[in-house]
Amino acid sequence: MIRFGKGLYGKIIGISVFYVLHILSGTAILFFSAIFTKMLLYHKAVLGFTSINQVLILIGISLFLQFFNTVPRLTKMEKIGGEMKSNLRADILQKLFLLGPAYTVEHRTGEITSMVTFRAEWVKRYYTDYLPIALSALFNFIFIVIFLFWTDILVGFSTLLPVLAMLICPWIMEDKMSQEGEKEWKAHDRYLSEYLDSIQGIVTLKSFNANKRQKEKLVDDGENYRKIIMKHLKITITEGMLMDFFARLGCTLPMVIAAIRAGYGYLPADRIIYIFYMVLAAINPLFALINAWHVGFNGISASKKIGEFLEEKIQFPLYGQGKFHYTYEEWKDKQANNQLEIWNGKIKEEFFGDVRFEGVSFSYGEGKEEVLKNIDFTLSNRSMTALVGISGSGKSTIAKILAGFYLPTKGKVFVGEDELSEKTVEKIQSQIAAVWQQPHLFFGTIEENLKIANPNSDLKSLKKAMEEVGLGEFVNALPEQYQTFLGEEGMRFSGGERQRLAIARCYLKNAPILIFDEATSSLDRNNEQNIQENFRHLRENKTTLVIAHRLSTIKEADQILILEKGRIVERGTHEELKNSDRYQKLMIGQLEVDHGK
Repeated sequence: MIRFGKGLYGKIIGISVFYVLHILSGTAILFFSAIFTKMLLYHKAVLGFTSINQVLILIGISLFLQFFNTVPRLTKMEKIGGEMKSNLRADILQKLFLLGPAYTVEHRTGEITSMVTFRAEWVKRYYTDYLPIALSALFNFIFIVIFLFWTDILVGFSTLLPVLAMLICPWIMEDKMSQEGEKEWKAHDRYLSEYLDSIQGIVTLKSFNANKRQKEKLVDDGENYRKIIMKHLKITITEGMLMDFFARLGCTLPMVIAAIRAGYGYLPADRIIYIFYMVLAAINPLFALINAWHVGFNGISASKKIGEFLEEKIQFPLYGQGKFHYTYEEWKDKQANNQLEIWNGKIKEEFFGDVRFEGVSFSYGEGKEEVLKNIDFTLSNRSMTALVGISGSGKSTIAKILAGFYLPTKGKVFVGEDELSEKTVEKIQSQIAAVWQQPHLFFGTIEENLKIANPNSDLKSLKKAMEEVGLGEFVNALPEQYQTFLGEEGMRFSGGERQRLAIARCYLKNAPILIFDEATSSLDRNNEQNIQENFRHLRENKTTLVIAHRLSTIKEADQILILEKGRIVERGTHEELKNSDRYQKLMIGQLEVDHGK
């Protein structure tokens, strides 16, 4: 938990000081009330106070301090809490970018979303709603117990021992609480993931009339989540009852012992007044601590997953771990002053080098089977290489390695004279534009989505790019034109329009190397032809790697690589391979043959 407060320790201590002053003000009120009571009963000066009015003034001052301490305390608490959440979320997002697709393909969106939202919120509350209360309550208790021991040793012990028992309760039940807390978070993450899946897949659910089944699944997951919460709640309530019992015992027992000892003459009667008030001053903040304990525990259990995530080993270290690790405030400041350590070189429109894969092997993690095995090929400058093969043969993995998503397990990848590594990945990525099979469109306007490729593009450039892909008239006919919102994942665009918009991004980036993951099987004939024509224009004078599914595309390739189980089993042009049995089977079984060809 300590690591999450990095950079804010002084401010957290500051909040705790505010809480200590708040509680000590309450203790002072009770202490002066004891003096006030004694003066009323004995009609004499107490501790140098000769007038009740003097005591009342001090009680008033203490009340004033306690009241006016509240606003700055709560304001500071929320400000620091917000800063902590922002820093924590910045850490999570930066680590997520470091881990890249290798992590996201293995974990559900709801699990990651939970870390950024709900878990981060509970970690923040640990520092703002639990830790200051715990520190101030314990400080106040120790301070008063010392006073009670000075007043009477037995009274001191009778206050201390029940409170120690109260504090031991969480330690005794820690294992069970941790187990149930982890189960609750897992159920929460699953439930959130299912909901997100349902929202994102609502069109598919409606299309297959499966919304009822999905609803039943959500109800079952919700009921399972409720049962886990209730089971955890039973343990929490039991623990809370035990802590409450010992706290009340710590309040009652010393008063009883003080009364008995005073009755037998072992304790001056007037001291009972101080004991009664000071025991209340010691125990009352502990009731607030009991209420805050659940917040503290949830913060601890929420932090475990975040801690594990931040310690996650980066299997494909394309980015130096320390490079992007800034606090939220540092991140904003560096961004505002253009000081973020990212590749800022200009794209080399004239790229004269080749792309080379030399003995490349790859597996998705240690101990896992290699999905690429000793891949060797050269993608000559301004040529097109087509990757063909059945699903799972390794085509997409080759493309993703070239795109800088992963580092080879063995072998080397060269783009021109630069070897793909953590030092060169951004430079290499600046030379590459890619159109993936399922291009992602962000929730935002058409303009914002196009500027993903080139933030400096003006409206004229955007219009030209959209005209190149045949969407210029379509966008101009929209009421908001380039300010039109696309909806979640570009739902307002058809599949063909989304891919053409992705091609428009490549026009805007104008990178010398192009990756094209062909996805035409689910599109209508008109969209297929448009996309093929857009792709043909886009790849002119570019070094192109295409994952091909159409014979017309493959025929135009300068080099065809046939992959099978992660190996290149044949290579050549269409003319060189057309008599190959393996090639012919792929053409018939896997590839769409253009009509009339």
